[in-house]
Amino acid sequence: MDEETGEVIVKLVNATAESRDVQVNLDGFGDIDEIARVITLSGENPDDENSLDEPMKIAPVESIFEEAANEVAYAVRPWSVTVLRMKSR
Repeated sequence: MDEETGEVIVKLVNATAESRDVQVNLDGFGDIDEIARVITLSGENPDDENSLDEPMKIAPVESIFEEAANEVAYAVRPWSVTVLRMKSR
């Protein structure tokens, strides 16, 4: 919980080649707004890395998730770290 912003922060890691559906239960954190900010860092395979030729091959991508709730299903990309930032009321 980020007390300063009022956001619940959930970090999800998928170290496999398949997308994974996860269930997140945030009971006890108040009502969660429907709109959440998502920051994802992912690659095509576990050996991917940045280089001088491809300095942004692995870089964080921000997006919006419009189905946030106290109990939510989320599909985590393969080979990724995902941070969900959800406002709590």
